[in-house]
Amino acid sequence: MLKILSLFLVVLGNFLIAATPSVQSLRLTKTVSDRDDNSPLVRMGFTYNMEKYRLLKLASEKVQNNTGMADKKKSPVKAALFSGLVPGAGQYYAKSYWKSAIFAAIEIGAITAYVHYNNSGDAKDRQMRQLGDQRWSEQRYWSKVYMLATQGNKWDYGPLQVGADGVISDASYNQTTITRLRALETSSGFPGFTHELPHTKTQQYYEMIYKYEDQFGAGWIEVGTNWTYYDSYASLDHLLPDLAKYKKIRNESNDLYRIAFYASVSILANHLISAFEAAWSVKQENKRLSYGLTSSKVYYAGRYVPTLGMNISW
Repeated sequence: MLKILSLFLVVLGNFLIAATPSVQSLRLTKTVSDRDDNSPLVRMGFTYNMEKYRLLKLASEKVQNNTGMADKKKSPVKAALFSGLVPGAGQYYAKSYWKSAIFAAIEIGAITAYVHYNNSGDAKDRQMRQLGDQRWSEQRYWSKVYMLATQGNKWDYGPLQVGADGVISDASYNQTTITRLRALETSSGFPGFTHELPHTKTQQYYEMIYKYEDQFGAGWIEVGTNWTYYDSYASLDHLLPDLAKYKKIRNESNDLYRIAFYASVSILANHLISAFEAAWSVKQENKRLSYGLTSSKVYYAGRYVPTLGMNISW
């Protein structure tokens, strides 16, 4: 035990000597004849030997090399975090450069697709709304509600002025009239009336005016005086030009938004897959090298010399 402790002190001294060049030079030139017999190491039975010193120095260098190699191990957590934020970054950290390029290319392509198709969907949606504002009349819609209310004796107020085409005149069309007609819209049980027209032109507003033709179809200007054209289910197979165009644009807009949605899912999937793959790549890279230290005593020059060794496998 005492000799092992002495050996440890010598190894430790070698590390200290490395930090002090002048002392290192002095010790390297020291010979057996120069030793001090009164030194603590000599009294413990440890004598200076150049070959032993070389072996100990070699062992200490191996320990330092092993420590340096261990420090080069990469963190799977860092790799996953890097790729979770920027796909391909974790692979670059793991030095898998071709994988990094693939994930980065997928990310760029997916983002480009999302922006393109989402913007194209917005453009189609604006085109659809513009057509609806031009060719669907809210005033015509409330005129049909008024017509049904008077026919069913449900209008409890004074008569409204109506033009030859059946549309409420501007003189009678005001917020008070609209409020009274709204109260009758869904409470009077008119045939085909199942929804309430939104108060503002929301997305639902533009959806309703083409989805529920039997209720809102009369609002399309092209219907003219044929107020009941869309009351028949047969007419759904013979849409008039404006409504047919409106519906076509809406479907095109939905298709573009659907592709943009798939692109957004691809972006999310790319982040997740890249993060897991980066962590796996780093773990595999770390497993490529494994090393360990061994210690033993070697019989050399008439005595046993403690030695340290390092095993490397891949």
